[in-house]
Amino acid sequence: MIVPPPAPIPAQTQEQDAGGKQLPLPPTTHNPPTPDTGTPPEPRAQVESPPQRRFKKTPKAPRMRVGRRRRRPLLRLKIVRKPKVVKPKGTKMQFFSIPEDASITIDGKAYGNTPKSIHLLPRDQHYKLIFRKKGYAPYTLTFRIQEDEPGYSINGVLNKKSPRNKPRRRAKPRKGYLTAKGNPIARIAIDGKDTGRYILLGHPLSAGKHTIQFTALGGKVKWSEKVTIRSGKTKNLISQKP
Repeated sequence: MIVPPPAPIPAQTQEQDAGGKQLPLPPTTHNPPTPDTGTPPEPRAQVESPPQRRFKKTPKAPRMRVGRRRRRPLLRLKIVRKPKVVKPKGTKMQFFSIPEDASITIDGKAYGNTPKSIHLLPRDQHYKLIFRKKGYAPYTLTFRIQEDEPGYSINGVLNKKSPRNKPRRRAKPRKGYLTAKGNPIARIAIDGKDTGRYILLGHPLSAGKHTIQFTALGGKVKWSEKVTIRSGKTKNLISQKP
């Protein structure tokens, strides 16, 4: 076996710096070639992997259908149109009153209570306005609307009614009662009026003073007594001949 000679190493030259001094050379390395023996390299041993396990697939259980699926309702878009703004026709009228909450009547038609805003159509005729409220005298006004005017405002003042002098009720006459008897038995007369009786039981009389007259024995014996009757009470009288 013939070994070739080593390759020549190139000579290294020393470098000089700016001052003319020589710089040291770096160390050289030489790797000698490996001798060729002519034997091939040994093959690497192959490691066999263990066989993979195969698992059996388990069959899936069938799905149970409980019921039909409900379909979601489709969303329907609703188109909302803006309502047309209709301008009121006529002239704007504003009604105010002192005090407030008075009923408004125009040409016999009711329009609510004050304060109130309404629209009236202009015309050649006149309007008759009346404000009414309990305890106050009605307020009346006649007006006319012109076409050029954009609106009107009417403020009415209601005056309180004067208290009327109510007629006095006549007092009912107060009454009392009389129980009378004569001794001896006699016919009884009250204030000169014969009662036609000999005994009185609860006879009604007006309250006040009265004269009770007794007549016995066919008019041969007469006497009288004065009594005072009180309202709601009974006067008991037993008169004897004097």
